[in-house]
Amino acid sequence: MGLPNEALAKHQVTQARAALGAAAQNSHARYLTPLVEQAEAALRAASLDLNYTRITAPFSGIVARKSIHAGQRVQQGQPLMAIIPINRLYVTANYKETQLTEVRVGQKAEVEADIYPGVVYHGHVDSISMGTGAVFSLLPPENATGNWVKVVQRVPVKIVLDEGQLSAPPLRLGLSVVVSVDISDQSGPQLSSKRQLGIQLQGGEPVARERLKVDPLSDGTPAAPQK
Repeated sequence: MGLPNEALAKHQVTQARAALGAAAQNSHARYLTPLVEQAEAALRAASLDLNYTRITAPFSGIVARKSIHAGQRVQQGQPLMAIIPINRLYVTANYKETQLTEVRVGQKAEVEADIYPGVVYHGHVDSISMGTGAVFSLLPPENATGNWVKVVQRVPVKIVLDEGQLSAPPLRLGLSVVVSVDISDQSGPQLSSKRQLGIQLQGGEPVARERLKVDPLSDGTPAAPQK
């Protein structure tokens, strides 16, 4: 049984030498052969697959609803956990449509959470939804029927808390809050968010955000573009 195995091994050595080439067997050129390059490509692919085993979150936060355990196999697209960015939370205020007549982007707002009586968080109106909550529901109402009854609709308004407001006491997802908006400032737009204000129109041409003198996220008024 030893002779067939020995002959097979010698044949494999001969094939390997033939793949390396006669001129490259005793020089540095042996590392430039297709066989070596193929092995290097396989090594890079294995290293890339190894990096895929480490998943980093796009922001810092607290893990909630973890559904994965050590040693468990993960399938593509499988939800593993939820990460709550405690320093980047915002409030969605569902105002009646009749209450939004004077609401503008950038107006100051005060938020009181039921979990912390007497504690007031300060923020501003970031954006107003383009549709009511019922429009985006699973079964939106059909108002074309003859027996339709008019009902006051709710419109989501995004309230972003000012920097440092979430340090203490911390808020959590799903809490009940009461939001009050100061409508005295009517200079802001009704639709565009503060992030969208980073693009201005000057003579019909858009001005890039990096050309603005002041970051538009710092306040409700976008800066004038540089000349």
